[in-house]
Amino acid sequence: MTKQSLKVSEVVARDIVSSIADGDPGDMLESEADMLVSFGVSRGTLREALRLLETQGLVQLKPGPRGGPVVGRPSPEYLGKTISMFLRMMGVTYGDVCECVVLIAPRIAELAARRCDKGEAEIALAPWLDDSETSPDNQQRRQANFHSVIYQLAGNRILTLVMNAIESVFLDHLLIDVNLDCDYIIAQSDSSARIKHTEHQDIAKSIVAKKHSKARTLMEEHLQDIIESCRENLPAKMDQSVEWH
Repeated sequence: MTKQSLKVSEVVARDIVSSIADGDPGDMLESEADMLVSFGVSRGTLREALRLLETQGLVQLKPGPRGGPVVGRPSPEYLGKTISMFLRMMGVTYGDVCECVVLIAPRIAELAARRCDKGEAEIALAPWLDDSETSPDNQQRRQANFHSVIYQLAGNRILTLVMNAIESVFLDHLLIDVNLDCDYIIAQSDSSARIKHTEHQDIAKSIVAKKHSKARTLMEEHLQDIIESCRENLPAKMDQSVEWH
């Protein structure tokens, strides 16, 4: 789609993104009055552009006398919501989502083991290399961002964003319903917490040791275990189309 074929509000939204790309979350944008002059558009068009960006989390509209538009914090969850909408329209099933995660995530773990600096990896993966905490509550806190950390260590920001977005669908649509002890769910028992933590620990150790083939294999086995539990607990849902939420 060319710039000429876009709605005026979409052109303004693109220009705003260009102007704030290097900004920090919370930075104030120009006032509405100043933006009306800068972009030469009507108030309705400007507000439509800001709403477009707000729905993606790129801009937040701060209320109050000293409020106004501020730079947002881009989050994979916003992309996940958009992806889930497209997946719904395409008739993609939750089984397809699971297959996608199993195919891609292990290769990213392999890439992380190949690329990452050992010292950086030890710091980033420290919570999963330590055996000192064993309670389910501590496991849940320690494991909350395990996959995301690995994606970041792989050093490809596109993969990090896209996989976090896809996994947000995996989490919000499937794992919460199953209530599994995965990276994000509080364990139902001490033993299952330790098992999952051990899996994460083995993956983390293989990445730090730069054993890339082992990292890929362990990640694949870990995810297959999770997905098999999903199939056992929610067999009908695996064949259902992804919902948009």
